[in-house]
Amino acid sequence: MRAALYIRVSTRKQAEQDLSIPDQQRQLRDYCRRKNYKVVREYIEPGASATTDDRPMFQRMISDAEDARHPYDIILVHSYSRFAREAIDAELYIRSLAKANVKLASITQEMGDDAGGHLARRMIALFDEHASREGAKHTLRAMKENAKQGYWNGSAPPFGYRVVDAERRGDKIKKTLEVYEPEAKIVRQFFTLYLAGDGKTGPMGIKNIVSYLNGRGRTQRNGKPFHIKFVHEALRNTAYIGKHYFNRKDSRTNKRKPMTEWVEMKCPAIVDHKTFSSVKKLLAERNPRKTPTRVTSNSILLSQIARCSYCNGAMTLRAGKSGRYRYYACSTWARVGASACKGNKLSMPTLDALVTDALLDRILTPERMRALIQEVRQSLRSGNGDTRRKLKQLHGQERAITLKINRLYEAIENGLVGDVEVFRGRLSTLHAELEETKNEIEATREASKGILPVSSADLSSIALAFGRLLREGDLQLRKAYFRLFIQEVEVGSRHINIVGSKEALAHATASMRGKRPNTVPVSMAGWRPRRDLNARPPD
Repeated sequence: MRAALYIRVSTRKQAEQDLSIPDQQRQLRDYCRRKNYKVVREYIEPGASATTDDRPMFQRMISDAEDARHPYDIILVHSYSRFAREAIDAELYIRSLAKANVKLASITQEMGDDAGGHLARRMIALFDEHASREGAKHTLRAMKENAKQGYWNGSAPPFGYRVVDAERRGDKIKKTLEVYEPEAKIVRQFFTLYLAGDGKTGPMGIKNIVSYLNGRGRTQRNGKPFHIKFVHEALRNTAYIGKHYFNRKDSRTNKRKPMTEWVEMKCPAIVDHKTFSSVKKLLAERNPRKTPTRVTSNSILLSQIARCSYCNGAMTLRAGKSGRYRYYACSTWARVGASACKGNKLSMPTLDALVTDALLDRILTPERMRALIQEVRQSLRSGNGDTRRKLKQLHGQERAITLKINRLYEAIENGLVGDVEVFRGRLSTLHAELEETKNEIEATREASKGILPVSSADLSSIALAFGRLLREGDLQLRKAYFRLFIQEVEVGSRHINIVGSKEALAHATASMRGKRPNTVPVSMAGWRPRRDLNARPPD
């Protein structure tokens, strides 16, 4: 009889130290000599778990067994747990092999080929699966405790860190994360470029950051160029503020686990909390679910801000004379016609100049900014009770969304989810809601902080700096400040209403003491609720 040998160990460490492969190989070959079997193939799987069938040599063996040339008659393993530890997987593959006239046998768990032998084999597979799950459960419990104590559990560390020996406990060496400065410098650059640019331009988008770094020869740890996903994940990675989370994903399915199962592991920080929080807010604002990508990257200064006063439709770009003339025009009027809205149209340079002049000449003046700061400081002092109530409500909302997410995971674990796509869509929506709620909690906390007084000299220099920036600065940086200060520009046939945020203006002004406005401050909402700032265009 022609035999194929399948030999497997669970970890790379076992394979490298020859703890099991040579022994399995020797016993299998001795068994074949005793039985007078001819060994025609050997499939050796170093460091692969039997809880999954995602094993290259295993898949090659199954493919060879089902080949029409029928290269062998039996597959021999040391024990059935070497073949598979999931009872269902084992039985499906055994049936598939049987159709190809190939048997599976264990040299240490010999069974008959009758009904009793099949039953015994299935019972062994069930016990192996149970033992595997129990072992995994105890291992995970130990790894969670290890992470809680601040020790690294293995795998490649996040970019910007390296793993170092911390202490020895018996024959085990505990390891921790340490900042690796050559990579950490690049991580800090991610955040600086996203918030402020390189000093010559305004804040960069992720795609521009990737091009900027790759163009200067920066690479990942493996020498490959950076890509958008890498930088996006880095900007969201809480490890860089000292909070790495272990047990976020299921190791077998790679699916995200409920946040209640995550374990926080302390590690050294690479960026400060304020920088990380500012980037997090900008990422949320630029999220395509909330703001289309074209809004933050196009060349239209009042994109997504200018609205038609008749139908509240967006004022979008229209061009004439082969692009020589550019206009803001009501999108409803342009798309549907006068039956839907009588429409508005205004020269783009004219509207941009009117809004800029109104903002600088009537709002961003030392006197006006001083009055706004005093008003906001007084409002914050008197509104602490409202802030606490709002935070309590938001935290309740956060808990409710987290509970819904956990219930969804429980439903799929219990086999109650029929349509997986619907499940994924609902889960994605809930995670987006949770992220927005967390951002609102941070914004509310930020808004409740006291604003320090600003001197007259500082206010004058800040007003001049804002004037230069909003008239002559980089377009993307100008857009970022317009979106910060202005919530909406309502365009009518004879009037323009500008609505913005007192709190945003006050916080931005106070934060700019002694600095140039080359970074984007935290955004907030609501400065002219009565819409009483009117800049009128010429008739």
